[in-house]
Amino acid sequence: MAQIEIFSSKDTSLPIALKKQIFKEIHTNFATSLDGVRPVFDGNKTVYSHKELAPLEGTF
Repeated sequence: MAQIEIFSSKDTSLPIALKKQIFKEIHTNFATSLDGVRPVFDGNKTVYSHKELAPLEGTF
């Protein structure tokens, strides 16, 4: 399971509602290419189940 966190440019966590919106967009755009991967929201963390995701360009 891959855990993905999104931080603002000042390294502070975004509001959970905004995180959910961002991850729903990611899932909508890539659901067909990421077979079996779905967003799972757990408190202030968002994870994708079933498959490791490659890091986005420019992230660590």
